[in-house]
Amino acid sequence: MADFAKGSPQLYALIASKAGPAGARVWTLKLVNGREPVRGARIDDLTLTQTRGTACTPVLGRPTASSSVEVLTPYVRPVGDIGPSDSALNSVQLDFSTCAATARFTATIDYSADGGVSGTKTLYNQFR
Repeated sequence: MADFAKGSPQLYALIASKAGPAGARVWTLKLVNGREPVRGARIDDLTLTQTRGTACTPVLGRPTASSSVEVLTPYVRPVGDIGPSDSALNSVQLDFSTCAATARFTATIDYSADGGVSGTKTLYNQFR
């Protein structure tokens, strides 16, 4: 358990949930805050590096009107202001239709907020 020092806002990122079919999988990303409020929190980037399975190319994007995926590069998602000991969510759509169910990835989430708060969370052995 992290010990967030008062007077020093800190954020922590994680994947809160995964839902939907392989071609339109939605990962919900969560930023958890420490004891001090932060303003303008955002997810600056989400990258996936394949670590196991037949090579494939998941597409990071968002749904469009035609239900296809529009590629986002670079990936930046606003999360907003987060109060003390609170959290906020934002979702991203991923198209894993070219990936076998056995494919595994390292997910790296870069995040930041106003006032110089920033960090990176690396999550290993992620699957679609």
